[in-house]
Amino acid sequence: MKYREFEDYLDVAEKGKICIFGAGLYGTTWVYGILRAMEAQVDFYCDNKKQPGVEIKEGVKTISPQELYSLHDNVTVFVAVSYRYQDSIREQLKENGIVKFMEMDQIFLQEFMEDIIEKNDPQLNEKFKFIINDEDYLSTEFEYHMGYRPNLENPRTFNEKIQWLKLHVRNPEYVRMADKYEVKKYITEKIGEKYVIPTLGLYETFDEIDFEKLPRQFVLKCTHDSGSTVVCRDKNSFDIEKARTLLERNLKYNYYWAGREWQYKDIKPRIIAEQYLEDTQDRELRDYKFFCFHGIAKVLLIAQGRMSSDREVTTDFFNERLEHMEMRSGHKNGLVLPHMPEHYLEMKETAEKLSLGIPHVRVDFYEVNGQVYLGEFTFHHQGGMVPLEPYERDIELGNWIHLDLEH
Repeated sequence: MKYREFEDYLDVAEKGKICIFGAGLYGTTWVYGILRAMEAQVDFYCDNKKQPGVEIKEGVKTISPQELYSLHDNVTVFVAVSYRYQDSIREQLKENGIVKFMEMDQIFLQEFMEDIIEKNDPQLNEKFKFIINDEDYLSTEFEYHMGYRPNLENPRTFNEKIQWLKLHVRNPEYVRMADKYEVKKYITEKIGEKYVIPTLGLYETFDEIDFEKLPRQFVLKCTHDSGSTVVCRDKNSFDIEKARTLLERNLKYNYYWAGREWQYKDIKPRIIAEQYLEDTQDRELRDYKFFCFHGIAKVLLIAQGRMSSDREVTTDFFNERLEHMEMRSGHKNGLVLPHMPEHYLEMKETAEKLSLGIPHVRVDFYEVNGQVYLGEFTFHHQGGMVPLEPYERDIELGNWIHLDLEH
Protein backbone atom coordinates (compact mmCIF):
# COMPACT_ATOMS: atom_id res chain seq x y z
CA MET A 1 0.00 0.00 0.00
CA LYS A 2 1.25 3.47 -0.87
CA TYR A 3 1.71 6.29 1.62
CA ARG A 4 -1.43 8.33 0.76
CA GLU A 5 -3.64 5.24 0.67
CA PHE A 6 -2.40 4.20 4.08
CA GLU A 7 -2.88 7.71 5.42
CA ASP A 8 -6.53 7.59 4.31
CA TYR A 9 -6.98 4.16 5.86
CA LEU A 10 -5.61 5.38 9.19
CA ASP A 11 -8.06 8.30 9.23
CA VAL A 12 -10.83 5.72 9.48
CA ALA A 13 -8.98 3.31 11.76
CA GLU A 14 -8.30 5.96 14.41
CA LYS A 15 -12.02 6.29 15.14
CA GLY A 16 -11.67 3.10 17.20
CA LYS A 17 -8.90 1.21 18.97
CA ILE A 18 -5.72 0.15 17.18
CA CYS A 19 -4.10 -3.23 17.82
CA ILE A 20 -0.94 -4.80 16.38
CA PHE A 21 -1.37 -8.56 16.12
CA GLY A 22 2.10 -10.09 16.39
CA ALA A 23 4.84 -9.07 18.79
CA GLY A 24 7.81 -10.35 16.82
CA LEU A 25 10.28 -8.51 14.58
CA TYR A 26 7.70 -6.95 12.23
CA GLY A 27 5.27 -5.93 14.95
CA THR A 28 7.76 -4.41 17.37
CA THR A 29 9.93 -2.61 14.81
CA TRP A 30 8.62 -1.74 11.34
CA VAL A 31 4.86 -1.89 11.91
CA TYR A 32 4.97 -0.06 15.24
CA GLY A 33 7.43 2.46 13.80
CA ILE A 34 5.30 3.22 10.75
CA LEU A 35 2.12 3.64 12.78
CA ARG A 36 3.84 5.99 15.23
CA ALA A 37 5.49 7.93 12.38
CA MET A 38 1.99 8.36 10.93
CA GLU A 39 0.96 9.72 14.38
CA ALA A 40 -1.42 6.82 15.01
CA GLN A 41 -1.96 5.73 18.62
CA VAL A 42 -1.23 2.05 19.14
CA ASP A 43 -3.48 0.96 22.01
CA PHE A 44 -2.28 -2.60 22.53
CA TYR A 45 -0.70 -5.70 21.08
CA CYS A 46 -2.18 -9.18 20.80
CA ASP A 47 -0.14 -12.33 20.25
CA ASN A 48 -1.20 -15.96 20.57
CA LYS A 49 2.11 -16.79 22.23
CA LYS A 50 2.30 -13.99 24.80
CA GLN A 51 0.51 -13.57 28.11
CA PRO A 52 -1.83 -10.59 28.59
CA GLY A 53 -0.27 -7.66 30.39
CA VAL A 54 3.23 -8.04 28.97
CA GLU A 55 4.74 -4.69 27.98
CA ILE A 56 5.96 -4.85 24.39
CA LYS A 57 6.88 -1.34 23.30
CA GLU A 58 7.00 2.03 25.07
CA GLY A 59 4.30 1.14 27.55
CA VAL A 60 2.06 -0.64 25.03
CA LYS A 61 0.98 -3.99 26.49
CA THR A 62 -0.62 -7.19 25.24
CA ILE A 63 -4.25 -8.13 25.67
CA SER A 64 -5.75 -11.61 25.36
CA PRO A 65 -7.36 -12.73 22.08
CA GLN A 66 -10.70 -12.93 23.92
CA GLU A 67 -10.42 -9.28 24.97
CA LEU A 68 -9.60 -8.34 21.41
CA TYR A 69 -12.61 -10.27 20.06
CA SER A 70 -14.94 -8.44 22.47
CA LEU A 71 -14.20 -5.15 20.65
CA HIS A 72 -15.81 -6.41 17.42
CA ASP A 73 -15.91 -3.52 14.93
CA ASN A 74 -14.50 -0.98 17.40
CA VAL A 75 -10.92 -2.04 16.67
CA THR A 76 -8.62 -2.09 13.65
CA VAL A 77 -6.04 -4.85 13.74
CA PHE A 78 -2.73 -4.56 11.91
CA VAL A 79 -1.48 -8.10 11.35
CA ALA A 80 2.31 -8.23 11.65
CA VAL A 81 3.20 -11.88 11.14
CA SER A 82 5.14 -13.88 8.57
CA TYR A 83 3.22 -14.89 5.45
CA ARG A 84 3.34 -18.51 6.69
CA TYR A 85 0.86 -17.60 9.43
CA GLN A 86 -1.27 -15.02 7.66
CA ASP A 87 -3.99 -17.40 6.51
CA SER A 88 -4.51 -18.89 9.96
CA ILE A 89 -4.50 -15.47 11.69
CA ARG A 90 -6.91 -14.08 9.11
CA GLU A 91 -9.31 -16.95 9.74
CA GLN A 92 -8.89 -16.61 13.51
CA LEU A 93 -9.89 -12.94 13.38
CA LYS A 94 -12.82 -13.49 11.02
CA GLU A 95 -14.23 -16.39 13.04
CA ASN A 96 -14.21 -14.23 16.16
CA GLY A 97 -15.96 -11.19 14.76
CA ILE A 98 -13.03 -8.91 13.86
CA VAL A 99 -13.97 -7.23 10.61
CA LYS A 100 -11.36 -4.49 10.26
CA PHE A 101 -7.82 -5.73 9.80
CA MET A 102 -4.90 -5.20 7.46
CA GLU A 103 -1.84 -7.37 6.82
CA MET A 104 1.34 -5.34 7.07
CA ASP A 105 3.71 -7.95 5.73
CA GLN A 106 6.85 -7.80 3.58
CA ILE A 107 4.89 -6.97 0.42
CA PHE A 108 3.14 -4.08 2.22
CA LEU A 109 6.46 -2.77 3.55
CA GLN A 110 8.11 -3.01 0.15
CA GLU A 111 5.39 -1.04 -1.63
CA PHE A 112 5.25 1.51 1.19
CA MET A 113 9.03 2.08 1.23
CA GLU A 114 9.35 2.24 -2.55
CA ASP A 115 6.60 4.86 -2.65
CA ILE A 116 8.32 6.98 0.00
CA ILE A 117 11.65 6.76 -1.85
CA GLU A 118 10.00 7.66 -5.18
CA LYS A 119 8.39 10.75 -3.66
CA ASN A 120 11.83 11.98 -2.53
CA ASP A 121 10.20 14.34 -0.05
CA PRO A 122 12.80 15.50 2.54
CA GLN A 123 10.22 15.54 5.36
CA LEU A 124 8.98 12.04 4.54
CA ASN A 125 12.54 10.79 4.11
CA GLU A 126 13.40 12.00 7.59
CA LYS A 127 10.17 10.70 9.14
CA PHE A 128 10.74 7.20 7.74
CA LYS A 129 14.52 7.17 7.93
CA PHE A 130 14.37 4.23 10.34
CA ILE A 131 13.03 2.00 7.58
CA ILE A 132 14.32 3.41 4.28
CA ASN A 133 17.89 4.11 5.41
CA ASP A 134 19.83 0.85 5.14
CA GLU A 135 22.10 1.49 8.11
CA ASP A 136 19.24 2.45 10.41
CA TYR A 137 17.14 -0.50 9.23
CA LEU A 138 19.96 -3.02 9.73
CA SER A 139 20.87 -1.61 13.13
CA THR A 140 17.28 -1.98 14.36
CA GLU A 141 16.94 -5.53 13.07
CA PHE A 142 20.38 -6.47 14.41
CA GLU A 143 19.48 -5.20 17.87
CA TYR A 144 16.24 -7.17 17.84
CA HIS A 145 18.00 -10.44 17.01
CA MET A 146 21.33 -9.96 18.77
CA GLY A 147 20.40 -7.85 21.80
CA TYR A 148 22.81 -4.97 21.10
CA ARG A 149 23.36 -2.25 18.51
CA PRO A 150 26.07 -3.06 15.97
CA ASN A 151 29.22 -0.97 15.84
CA LEU A 152 29.31 -0.22 12.12
CA GLU A 153 32.19 2.24 12.32
CA ASN A 154 34.57 -0.26 13.90
CA PRO A 155 32.92 -3.69 13.67
CA ARG A 156 34.56 -6.59 15.53
CA THR A 157 32.30 -9.61 15.40
CA PHE A 158 31.53 -11.77 12.38
CA ASN A 159 27.89 -10.64 12.41
CA GLU A 160 28.77 -6.95 12.71
CA LYS A 161 31.17 -7.26 9.79
CA ILE A 162 28.47 -8.96 7.73
CA GLN A 163 26.35 -5.80 8.16
CA TRP A 164 29.31 -3.62 7.15
CA LEU A 165 29.82 -5.69 4.00
CA LYS A 166 26.14 -5.28 3.09
CA LEU A 167 26.47 -1.52 3.32
CA HIS A 168 29.82 -1.01 1.60
CA VAL A 169 30.53 -3.80 -0.93
CA ARG A 170 28.86 -3.36 -4.32
CA ASN A 171 30.55 -5.92 -6.60
CA PRO A 172 28.42 -6.38 -9.77
CA GLU A 173 29.64 -9.99 -10.03
CA TYR A 174 27.77 -10.80 -6.82
CA VAL A 175 24.48 -10.23 -8.66
CA ARG A 176 25.25 -13.07 -11.10
CA MET A 177 26.42 -15.27 -8.25
CA ALA A 178 23.21 -14.72 -6.27
CA ASP A 179 20.84 -15.31 -9.21
CA LYS A 180 19.86 -18.99 -9.01
CA TYR A 181 19.71 -19.29 -12.80
CA GLU A 182 22.54 -17.03 -13.93
CA VAL A 183 24.89 -18.61 -11.36
CA LYS A 184 24.78 -21.83 -13.38
CA LYS A 185 26.48 -20.03 -16.27
CA TYR A 186 28.97 -18.53 -13.81
CA ILE A 187 29.82 -21.96 -12.36
CA THR A 188 30.21 -23.44 -15.84
CA GLU A 189 32.63 -20.68 -16.82
CA LYS A 190 34.69 -20.93 -13.64
CA ILE A 191 34.88 -24.64 -12.80
CA GLY A 192 32.88 -26.60 -15.36
CA GLU A 193 29.35 -27.75 -16.09
CA LYS A 194 29.69 -31.00 -14.12
CA TYR A 195 29.17 -29.05 -10.87
CA VAL A 196 25.86 -27.53 -12.02
CA ILE A 197 22.55 -28.94 -10.77
CA PRO A 198 20.60 -29.75 -13.97
CA THR A 199 17.83 -27.29 -14.90
CA LEU A 200 14.44 -28.69 -15.93
CA GLY A 201 12.78 -25.41 -16.80
CA LEU A 202 12.80 -21.63 -16.44
CA TYR A 203 9.53 -19.67 -16.17
CA GLU A 204 8.45 -16.04 -16.00
CA THR A 205 5.17 -16.99 -14.28
CA PHE A 206 3.81 -19.98 -12.37
CA ASP A 207 1.21 -20.64 -15.09
CA GLU A 208 4.02 -21.31 -17.60
CA ILE A 209 5.03 -24.45 -15.70
CA ASP A 210 3.95 -27.58 -17.59
CA PHE A 211 3.82 -30.15 -14.81
CA GLU A 212 3.15 -32.91 -17.35
CA LYS A 213 6.66 -32.42 -18.70
CA LEU A 214 8.35 -32.49 -15.27
CA PRO A 215 9.55 -35.80 -13.84
CA ARG A 216 8.00 -37.48 -10.80
CA GLN A 217 10.43 -35.64 -8.50
CA PHE A 218 11.70 -32.09 -8.91
CA VAL A 219 12.48 -28.84 -7.11
CA LEU A 220 10.96 -25.39 -7.75
CA LYS A 221 12.39 -22.11 -6.47
CA CYS A 222 12.52 -18.43 -7.29
CA THR A 223 15.73 -17.19 -8.87
CA HIS A 224 15.86 -13.90 -6.99
CA ASP A 225 15.46 -14.77 -3.31
CA SER A 226 16.16 -17.23 -0.53
CA GLY A 227 13.66 -19.50 1.18
CA SER A 228 11.19 -20.08 -1.65
CA THR A 229 12.22 -23.67 -2.39
CA VAL A 230 9.41 -26.17 -3.01
CA VAL A 231 10.40 -29.85 -3.09
CA CYS A 232 8.26 -32.40 -4.96
CA ARG A 233 9.05 -35.99 -3.99
CA ASP A 234 6.01 -37.44 -5.74
CA LYS A 235 4.12 -35.54 -8.43
CA ASN A 236 0.99 -37.63 -7.83
CA SER A 237 0.53 -36.11 -4.37
CA PHE A 238 2.10 -32.71 -5.04
CA ASP A 239 0.02 -29.74 -3.83
CA ILE A 240 0.22 -27.46 -6.87
CA GLU A 241 -1.95 -24.70 -5.38
CA LYS A 242 0.16 -24.49 -2.24
CA ALA A 243 3.25 -24.15 -4.41
CA ARG A 244 1.50 -21.51 -6.52
CA THR A 245 0.63 -19.42 -3.45
CA LEU A 246 4.22 -19.41 -2.22
CA LEU A 247 5.97 -18.84 -5.53
CA GLU A 248 3.57 -16.22 -6.92
CA ARG A 249 3.87 -14.28 -3.69
CA ASN A 250 7.65 -14.40 -3.80
CA LEU A 251 7.75 -13.31 -7.44
CA LYS A 252 6.25 -10.00 -6.28
CA TYR A 253 8.80 -9.48 -3.56
CA ASN A 254 12.22 -7.87 -3.93
CA TYR A 255 14.30 -9.89 -1.48
CA TYR A 256 16.71 -6.99 -1.06
CA TRP A 257 14.29 -5.29 1.33
CA ALA A 258 14.35 -8.18 3.81
CA GLY A 259 17.98 -7.87 4.87
CA ARG A 260 19.36 -5.10 2.61
CA GLU A 261 21.58 -7.57 0.74
CA TRP A 262 22.44 -5.44 -2.26
CA GLN A 263 23.13 -8.29 -4.69
CA TYR A 264 19.45 -9.31 -4.71
CA LYS A 265 18.09 -5.89 -5.62
CA ASP A 266 18.21 -6.11 -9.42
CA ILE A 267 17.85 -9.85 -10.01
CA LYS A 268 15.01 -10.62 -12.42
CA PRO A 269 12.28 -12.61 -10.61
CA ARG A 270 11.71 -15.98 -12.29
CA ILE A 271 10.95 -19.57 -11.29
CA ILE A 272 13.40 -22.36 -11.95
CA ALA A 273 12.76 -26.11 -11.92
CA GLU A 274 15.74 -28.27 -10.98
CA GLN A 275 16.56 -31.94 -10.77
CA TYR A 276 15.66 -33.49 -7.43
CA LEU A 277 18.79 -34.58 -5.55
CA GLU A 278 18.95 -37.36 -2.98
CA ASP A 279 21.69 -39.79 -2.03
CA THR A 280 20.35 -43.30 -2.68
CA GLN A 281 22.38 -44.80 0.18
CA ASP A 282 20.51 -43.08 3.02
CA ARG A 283 17.98 -40.82 1.23
CA GLU A 284 19.70 -37.76 2.70
CA LEU A 285 20.85 -34.51 1.14
CA ARG A 286 23.62 -33.06 3.23
CA ASP A 287 24.78 -29.51 2.85
CA TYR A 288 28.54 -28.96 2.96
CA LYS A 289 29.04 -25.25 3.50
CA PHE A 290 32.55 -23.79 3.31
CA PHE A 291 33.09 -20.45 5.07
CA CYS A 292 35.75 -18.74 2.97
CA PHE A 293 37.71 -15.71 4.10
CA HIS A 294 39.78 -13.90 1.46
CA GLY A 295 40.12 -17.09 -0.57
CA ILE A 296 40.80 -19.48 2.33
CA ALA A 297 38.20 -22.05 3.43
CA LYS A 298 38.59 -21.97 7.20
CA VAL A 299 35.32 -23.51 8.44
CA LEU A 300 33.09 -26.32 7.17
CA LEU A 301 29.44 -26.45 8.24
CA ILE A 302 27.53 -29.70 7.67
CA ALA A 303 23.73 -29.58 7.85
CA GLN A 304 21.69 -32.75 8.38
CA GLY A 305 17.98 -33.55 8.50
CA ARG A 306 16.91 -31.22 5.71
CA MET A 307 15.08 -33.97 3.82
CA SER A 308 12.97 -35.12 6.77
CA SER A 309 9.71 -33.51 7.89
CA ASP A 310 9.86 -35.19 11.31
CA ARG A 311 13.54 -34.66 12.06
CA GLU A 312 15.12 -31.50 13.42
CA VAL A 313 17.77 -29.88 11.26
CA THR A 314 21.17 -30.00 12.97
CA THR A 315 24.43 -28.29 12.08
CA ASP A 316 28.02 -29.06 12.99
CA PHE A 317 31.11 -26.95 12.39
CA PHE A 318 34.64 -28.19 11.65
CA ASN A 319 37.94 -26.35 11.34
CA GLU A 320 40.55 -26.76 8.59
CA ARG A 321 41.90 -29.89 10.31
CA LEU A 322 38.36 -31.34 10.30
CA GLU A 323 38.19 -31.11 14.09
CA HIS A 324 34.72 -30.54 15.50
CA MET A 325 34.29 -26.96 16.71
CA GLU A 326 32.23 -25.93 19.71
CA MET A 327 29.97 -23.61 17.74
CA ARG A 328 26.28 -23.17 16.98
CA SER A 329 24.39 -20.85 14.68
CA GLY A 330 20.64 -21.16 15.10
CA HIS A 331 20.56 -24.96 15.25
CA LYS A 332 21.69 -27.63 17.68
CA ASN A 333 24.66 -29.87 16.96
CA GLY A 334 23.83 -33.39 15.82
CA LEU A 335 23.73 -36.22 18.36
CA VAL A 336 26.02 -38.14 16.01
CA LEU A 337 28.78 -36.46 14.03
CA PRO A 338 27.94 -36.27 10.33
CA HIS A 339 29.79 -38.10 7.59
CA MET A 340 32.64 -36.22 5.99
CA PRO A 341 32.19 -35.81 2.24
CA GLU A 342 34.07 -38.30 0.12
CA HIS A 343 35.24 -35.43 -2.09
CA TYR A 344 36.16 -33.05 0.72
CA LEU A 345 39.45 -31.89 -0.80
CA GLU A 346 37.85 -31.27 -4.18
CA MET A 347 35.14 -29.18 -2.53
CA LYS A 348 37.61 -27.22 -0.42
CA GLU A 349 39.95 -26.45 -3.31
CA THR A 350 37.01 -25.44 -5.52
CA ALA A 351 35.56 -23.19 -2.81
CA GLU A 352 38.92 -21.46 -2.38
CA LYS A 353 39.29 -20.95 -6.13
CA LEU A 354 35.83 -19.39 -6.36
CA SER A 355 36.27 -17.17 -3.30
CA LEU A 356 39.53 -15.48 -4.31
CA GLY A 357 39.30 -11.72 -3.85
CA ILE A 358 36.12 -11.90 -1.75
CA PRO A 359 36.32 -10.82 1.93
CA HIS A 360 33.81 -13.48 2.93
CA VAL A 361 31.52 -15.87 1.11
CA ARG A 362 29.98 -19.22 2.00
CA VAL A 363 30.26 -21.75 -0.82
CA ASP A 364 27.72 -24.57 -0.52
CA PHE A 365 28.06 -28.03 -2.04
CA TYR A 366 26.04 -31.23 -2.20
CA GLU A 367 27.50 -34.69 -2.63
CA VAL A 368 25.01 -37.07 -4.25
CA ASN A 369 25.90 -40.63 -5.25
CA GLY A 370 29.54 -39.70 -5.61
CA GLN A 371 28.87 -36.53 -7.62
CA VAL A 372 29.66 -33.04 -6.33
CA TYR A 373 27.25 -30.20 -7.09
CA LEU A 374 27.64 -26.53 -6.20
CA GLY A 375 24.47 -25.37 -4.46
CA GLU A 376 24.88 -21.63 -4.03
CA PHE A 377 27.02 -18.72 -2.91
CA THR A 378 25.94 -16.98 0.30
CA PHE A 379 27.61 -13.65 1.01
CA HIS A 380 25.87 -12.98 4.31
CA HIS A 381 25.41 -16.15 6.39
CA GLN A 382 21.88 -16.04 7.88
CA GLY A 383 21.85 -12.34 7.11
CA GLY A 384 24.34 -11.78 9.92
CA MET A 385 21.33 -11.82 12.23
CA VAL A 386 21.79 -15.12 14.09
CA PRO A 387 24.20 -15.25 17.05
CA LEU A 388 27.29 -17.41 16.74
CA GLU A 389 27.60 -19.26 20.04
CA PRO A 390 29.63 -19.10 22.10
CA TYR A 391 30.27 -15.39 21.60
CA GLU A 392 34.02 -16.02 21.31
CA ARG A 393 33.34 -17.68 17.94
CA ASP A 394 31.64 -14.50 16.70
CA ILE A 395 34.86 -12.64 17.55
CA GLU A 396 37.11 -15.35 16.10
CA LEU A 397 35.38 -15.49 12.73
CA GLY A 398 35.13 -11.71 12.71
CA ASN A 399 38.92 -11.50 12.99
CA TRP A 400 39.22 -13.40 9.72
CA ILE A 401 37.38 -10.71 7.75
CA HIS A 402 39.67 -7.79 6.95
CA LEU A 403 37.78 -4.62 6.05
CA ASP A 404 38.82 -1.39 4.42
CA LEU A 405 37.28 0.84 7.08
CA GLU A 406 38.39 3.94 5.19
CA HIS A 407 35.90 2.91 2.46
